Amino acid sequence: MNAAQRQQSETIDGNTTIGKDNYILYSKEDHAELIALLHKFKNESEKALLSMKDSKEEIIKLLADIKNRTSNDDVMRDCVDWQQSGKTTNGIYSITPIGFKPFDVYCDMTTDGGGWLVFQRRIDGTIDFFKEWVSYENGFGDINSEFWLGNKKLHVLTQEPTELRVDVMAWDNEKRYAKYSTFRLGDASSKYTLYVDGYSGDAGDGLALHHEVKFSTRDQDNDVQRKDCAGSNKGAWWYENCSHSSLNGQYIKGTDGVARKNMGINWEKFKGDYYSMKTASMKLRRKV
Repeated sequence: MNAAQRQQSETIDGNTTIGKDNYILYSKEDHAELIALLHKFKNESEKALLSMKDSKEEIIKLLADIKNRTSNDDVMRDCVDWQQSGKTTNGIYSITPIGFKPFDVYCDMTTDGGGWLVFQRRIDGTIDFFKEWVSYENGFGDINSEFWLGNKKLHVLTQEPTELRVDVMAWDNEKRYAKYSTFRLGDASSKYTLYVDGYSGDAGDGLALHHEVKFSTRDQDNDVQRKDCAGSNKGAWWYENCSHSSLNGQYIKGTDGVARKNMGINWEKFKGDYYSMKTASMKLRRKV
């Protein structure tokens, strides 16, 4: 402020300078607050720039991955790609979904038109399925025997239109199946919420109750009523209150299928609440 301006103003309360035309020129408190806000803005801007840098690197990595796929005919996304390349034999194949390094999966090339990617199998109880969240997130077991592929992979594999098939067999060797025209798994932030619809088959719709339900494990109780269904069933599933199905429950032998309510490898619409299956498998197929 020059001398002429000072002559045209006056100070009140020792802090705020008021012009002769009655508007505020400056305030000591406001000045300090402005400086603090500028420092905060600077810090937030720096954080945002770092976040943008990380996002840019992720995008560059993803674009490189996509470019590599489009320029390499040998990269297979799933069992459908292998089937379309001429493979017709059941067995282990390597796939490379976007965002993942190559990994092995079991492809069912003979059931219901083939091209099915098996992501869960129960046959003899050799693998304990009563595991923590991280195990179900990343996958576990033996692909040649009993296993769970992993929720991270299932999320990625179901981002394109995908169908689901569930096969179960009772202890008298009677087989049934349930097929769904829509199958998708949410991401980790959604707790791998299940989206399933379009039932057909002869096993009964064991997943209708579980549509739009979060995944639960022994250490993450996400069921609707907080009843610790995973703990009581000794497994992990999209428990509601608790279930009409639970194919990751405890494997029960020596009872000809008889089990306590909702226990074991259960598909209620087939054999009721008090029955545990001899075998079960879940498989997905990308729609083409």
